[in-house]
Amino acid sequence: MSQDGLTDDEINLYTHRDPVDETYLYTYHLDAIDLESRLPLDVGRHDAAFGSGLGSLDLLPRELLIKMLEMLDIPSLTTFRAVSRHAMQTVNSLYEYGVVSKRCPNVLRAIIALDARAYGIRTLFETLAETLCRWCRYEFGGLIHLYTCERTCESCASYHTNSPLRIQEAARVTGLSHEKVQESYPSILSLPGYYGAKLPEVGDMITVQERLLLFDSLALYGRSPANSKLFGSDSIMKDLLEVLPDNDVQNSRYMGLISAPYLEEAPHEKEKLVANWGYYCAACRCRGESVLQKFTRRGFVQHLLEEGRIIWERKNVSQDEWEILDVPAVVATGHVHRDLRSEGYRAKHEDYQVQVDPD
Repeated sequence: MSQDGLTDDEINLYTHRDPVDETYLYTYHLDAIDLESRLPLDVGRHDAAFGSGLGSLDLLPRELLIKMLEMLDIPSLTTFRAVSRHAMQTVNSLYEYGVVSKRCPNVLRAIIALDARAYGIRTLFETLAETLCRWCRYEFGGLIHLYTCERTCESCASYHTNSPLRIQEAARVTGLSHEKVQESYPSILSLPGYYGAKLPEVGDMITVQERLLLFDSLALYGRSPANSKLFGSDSIMKDLLEVLPDNDVQNSRYMGLISAPYLEEAPHEKEKLVANWGYYCAACRCRGESVLQKFTRRGFVQHLLEEGRIIWERKNVSQDEWEILDVPAVVATGHVHRDLRSEGYRAKHEDYQVQVDPD
């Protein structure tokens, strides 16, 4: 199988595009919050005319003005955009801003809502053009760590020692004043909501009501998780424990995470870039393994090369044998948008021998 050896129809049969369903563990981060209602974007809703000028900024060559805007952090860029109609259209004309606001507006909403000021629109665009997790450098980083605008996979997001610190503890760790800490280190202002693993009883999923000013612990510790003293008798997390439900400080790490696509070249000339949100392997989900592992298209092809191609099969009770779906025949008909699991099929890698119930 080549790197480009799967058609779109085959991809649809071998993968899921949606997150894991209610039968599997699911973690709640900013995806679970209605960001669109909290922060509606107005791109494209106003008169396209530039209106009045930008004052002394009009004296700058346009190339220099664009460079300056790209250097602004995103909340500041949004504030500048609201100054006048001319400022709005100038920001809208930024290529990176146009792509991000169109292809993944919720990422932009989250950055503004969390007041994440450690990076600008060009850094965000470059991160969206990448695919690998910043930490393991192996899996697709389907989440963005909004403190520093770095990609992370679900595994590293859940198990990497990167719980955030409140400003009191950040000041204690660095020996700096509160004001200097805010100036020097990446931070977010969290949104109220429930964060962490889905619990069996909805009533047990208690939300954090307070907005917390949180700092990236790895940045505070020089980006070395081995130096982080976050747990144990001399833990520096006591202040955070007081405001998090059930003393579950682990869940605070999800307050600065949101799902994000990767940008790739469009298959047609109409659009230059499109957003691809990644794929979940149907076979891995059916056998209950790696259900949170997400792949790029190229990464999924490599996954099949390593694990074996996927076959869909179901038990024929009357004949006491397994029927294997003829995937090429289904693809040939063009009827590939079907829920095979609801039809009694299960997916498995061809070389995988363990029999697992599809439910």
